[in-house]
Amino acid sequence: MKVTLWGGVGEIGGNIVELEAGGERILLDFGQSFSRGKEYFYEFLQPRNSAGLLDYLEFDLVPPLSGLYHPELLKLTSLKPQDLRYSGVFISHAHGDHCMFVKFLHPEIPLYMGETTFSILSAVELTGTRFKLGKHQELRCFRTGDKIQVGENILVRPIHVDHSVPGAYGFIVETPDGTLAYSGDIRFHGPFSQLSEDFLKEAAQARPKALILEGTRIDSSRRDSEENVYLMCSEKVKKASKLVVVGLYPKDLDRLYTFYRIAKDSKRKLAIPLKTACVIDSLKDDPHLGLAKAMWEDKKNVLVHFHRAKTGDFLDKDYQSCMLKEEGAKSWERPCLRERKITAMEIGKSQEEFIWVLDFYHLTELVEVRPEPGSLYIFSMSEILEDPIDELESDILKNWCQRFNLERVDSHASGHACREELGELVSAINPDFLIPIHTLHPDKFQELFPAVIVAERGKTIEL
Repeated sequence: MKVTLWGGVGEIGGNIVELEAGGERILLDFGQSFSRGKEYFYEFLQPRNSAGLLDYLEFDLVPPLSGLYHPELLKLTSLKPQDLRYSGVFISHAHGDHCMFVKFLHPEIPLYMGETTFSILSAVELTGTRFKLGKHQELRCFRTGDKIQVGENILVRPIHVDHSVPGAYGFIVETPDGTLAYSGDIRFHGPFSQLSEDFLKEAAQARPKALILEGTRIDSSRRDSEENVYLMCSEKVKKASKLVVVGLYPKDLDRLYTFYRIAKDSKRKLAIPLKTACVIDSLKDDPHLGLAKAMWEDKKNVLVHFHRAKTGDFLDKDYQSCMLKEEGAKSWERPCLRERKITAMEIGKSQEEFIWVLDFYHLTELVEVRPEPGSLYIFSMSEILEDPIDELESDILKNWCQRFNLERVDSHASGHACREELGELVSAINPDFLIPIHTLHPDKFQELFPAVIVAERGKTIEL
């Protein structure tokens, strides 16, 4: 068994794991790095889509792997199209640092992801510009309990884990050379910690030769909990006499549900962004996601904030990507969004009645609301998840809060296990070797486990 880490080495995010066994190759995750390329690109200065993979390869943003990419994207590069060398790509969850580059894959390489991940990414693709699924002749969805045979020599078993986005998975990969376990992103302090316990149990029973384990918080002993976020923010909202504004990640369904609970407790309405509403709409019929269904069925208390766009007159055509739901060549309207529509002006007239989820790029909506004294801003996201808030954005957010007299409160529970939780996981699974990934401090794992392999990017590890 050969393992090569092409991303997630000495960094948080950008996971790309190549596994070779019995003449078969697969990738576990194909994500975008948070750190590589940031010295060259920012905001609207980005690699050119018109140049295929030329800019991405020039600045080492994707690995130079033959037999992986769509041949049309290689025309301007020194990497020439070759016969396919990969039998499948498996995506653990819907965060960009694990799935952003699936659009570059050769269309004949099978792509695998959880059903929930596919629903989320489809909604994100429909309503945004950054993420594209790409074209794939085989795109297969899985759930826990499935066994996916890849060629003759690799069997992949996806096992659900708890993370800050629904539908996250780890993988147990069985090969003739032994078994490998991959955690994806995992936590044990969230509202669905039993999912991670299930992965731990299955991985321990598999007696893996190697465990590839994320270590985002290997240097932190703080045990977060979503319930603590609920308790702290509930107290703050009770004391707020006027508007409550919240900043959170659009895919963090657990956090959104926390503020839905707080809104109900405080007899306020929850106003959510249009794009977030599209994600919830895509998940409401998932039998495993009762949170999405509960929020979406509460039409009285969960409203959709339509920001001022294009014509400025709140016409349906101003929000066409969100108002239409697509499946294949078909499309239909989402009247459920229009029925819940509320504007900033309407929120401004009854500020004490709302908890308003407002994303960073729509802060300009505050100009029409003019938050009254006694209003609150709750920052409820991490600096190291999918779209890190950089120093400049942090300063800008601070300025907006000061200008509109918003008292700022920070409250967050991470989507990643802390040091003690990671130690308990490693001890329970007890692999022959531990390979850290998705961490700035891989060496710290040597304090928890005797057989640690600190990987080098692009250097093959033979097990």
